[in-house]
Amino acid sequence: MKAHWETSTSGSIALKEEDPEVFEVYLHWLYFETLPVRNDSVELEGNNEYAQLAKAYALGEFLQDVNFRDAVLDAMLIKSRSKVSDDGRTWFPGGPAIRYIYEGTPESSAARRLLVDLYTYHGHGD
Repeated sequence: MKAHWETSTSGSIALKEEDPEVFEVYLHWLYFETLPVRNDSVELEGNNEYAQLAKAYALGEFLQDVNFRDAVLDAMLIKSRSKVSDDGRTWFPGGPAIRYIYEGTPESSAARRLLVDLYTYHGHGD
């Protein structure tokens, strides 16, 4: 905490609006420097993991933790390159994950650029 921030005198910061499960992802990364990307399911289950990663990225944006944000982007990229066991195809972040990124990040966000790149490179005209 920087000396000129109000929180530096109290020694604590309130994270009232942060999801405890997402903060748990951040704590896991702090201690183990890994982000688990496990779910290779399609549809809702697989997209829930993308949504959690998107929320984690927004938390990293809030906390101004560049290394964590980079780790989250790496995890999203790894997930997007993984073949789904059900059908052998790759899946990309859907509506909820995209919404979390766009609502929780500035316009210059690397996560926004990643989403645009994924859909530009892998998308279909229809």
